[in-house]
Amino acid sequence: MAVSEQRFRRVCLDACKWLRNFAPKDTGNLALNAVKIEFPSPNVCLIYVDESIAPYMPFTTRPWVSPRWNGKKNPNEGWWQHAGVGVYHNIRVALGGKPDNWAHNDDIMNEYKQWFKGYGYGKD
Repeated sequence: MAVSEQRFRRVCLDACKWLRNFAPKDTGNLALNAVKIEFPSPNVCLIYVDESIAPYMPFTTRPWVSPRWNGKKNPNEGWWQHAGVGVYHNIRVALGGKPDNWAHNDDIMNEYKQWFKGYGYGKD
């Protein structure tokens, strides 16, 4: 099924918006300024975090290991990986595709649903 350039752009813009919604928002810099979208050609979309704007981004998704945190868990740990799975799934479905085999793995889907439950996504 061919997808029009307009439809492709709309799906990509929605995906970028969706990713921004899941980015940690302590100051808003990461979500509002560092998440970028580019269209280098009509059928290519790049969604990424500009680490020159948010150089701390990799630390937002990793476990906290510094003694400074007294053993506390990073509340944002894994957000990038989980958001990526969600964005992938939403793009695939928006373009008329079916979820990949991972969507049939109960463990992965349960983790996905738990992660996004608070945001209104991933519900049954």
